[in-house]
Amino acid sequence: MRIALIVEKFDEFEGGVERAVWELARWLRENGDEVHVIARAGKNQDGITLHRVLVSRFWQPLRVWSFSKAVGTVVRNNAFDIVHGFCKTQSLDVFHAGGGSHHSYLQHAYGHTGSRLRTFSPRHWLQLRLESQIAKGPQPIIQCVSEMGRREFQDIYDLDDSRLVVIPCGVDPQIFTPAHSSPVRQEIREELHAVDATVWLLPGSGFNRKGVLTAMKALAQTKDASARLWVAGKDDPTPWIRRARKLGVDRKVQFLGRRSDMSQVYAGADGVLLPTRYDGFGLACLEAASSGLPLITSAQCGAAELLSGAGVVIPDANNAKAFAAALDRFSKPEERQKAGAAGRQIAEENSWAHSASNLRSLYVKILKSRDPTESTATLTSSS
Repeated sequence: MRIALIVEKFDEFEGGVERAVWELARWLRENGDEVHVIARAGKNQDGITLHRVLVSRFWQPLRVWSFSKAVGTVVRNNAFDIVHGFCKTQSLDVFHAGGGSHHSYLQHAYGHTGSRLRTFSPRHWLQLRLESQIAKGPQPIIQCVSEMGRREFQDIYDLDDSRLVVIPCGVDPQIFTPAHSSPVRQEIREELHAVDATVWLLPGSGFNRKGVLTAMKALAQTKDASARLWVAGKDDPTPWIRRARKLGVDRKVQFLGRRSDMSQVYAGADGVLLPTRYDGFGLACLEAASSGLPLITSAQCGAAELLSGAGVVIPDANNAKAFAAALDRFSKPEERQKAGAAGRQIAEENSWAHSASNLRSLYVKILKSRDPTESTATLTSSS
């Protein structure tokens, strides 16, 4: 098949969506497909045709709109069998709703009043408009990455079940592996001065949405005096350091910045703490599970349903007391080991290869629906 994947930045270290596109492109290429990526920026990957489109860099809404227009031009000028968009653009066969519904994102991230005010923001207005066009049109198929996301799109847009499919993101179990006694674990704990601590990792940028304040409040309330918090993300830590100081935990919190060695950072941690206000999936949760780490997250995290048994899910993302109680529970090594083992088993069943294979089956189904006479053997060939 001749497949086009659309993403603003084609870079595996940029974020969860970008990692998903990178891994999917690689798997499709390795299994015999002709893969094209349409992006405004990115890195080259062997065997992948990268179409870099020029878009406006002035004003984010204009950038999004011009990227959507540019994508439409590339698609019209090429005979792609499948066009799979990982951002809200035109001319799609499949739309990856990795961030869930933008309506739900606004409501959970900013609250009822805040979400209403932000609908008047040009940036959010455009995102809502593009999402509505995608959902209310006759196509594309909407790939939800969690059951939470599927419910949101169904409730908001009253979509038929045939328009929605749930295919979660994946993980590489060979990269993210349990490292309870590995030299890597020891090295990074020495580097970050946490040799004897119980280290909780909060991975991801967008500190307000990811729940950094709740995590620090939980750290202040836990009975585990050895508990420490590592925050890995590209946000400016300055205001958060001030908040940590006010909470009396500034000596227990370390801001690591953006890291390209996240598998090693997971290896150094004892668990993942993610009190997110909203995550359509939360790839970091699956990476934590693959690394054999217990997970403490909120019910507003899409991956929480997939990872049942791998940790604790707190109904209210702002309930610092409940998160502190979970930290107390997992202060016991045997509790961490039990949850970590359950998570690792789930991760092994949800590799990138598994996710990509399910997506390719969806592509074949779409092509067969267009032309029932098309040979299934031809579509599924990996030669």
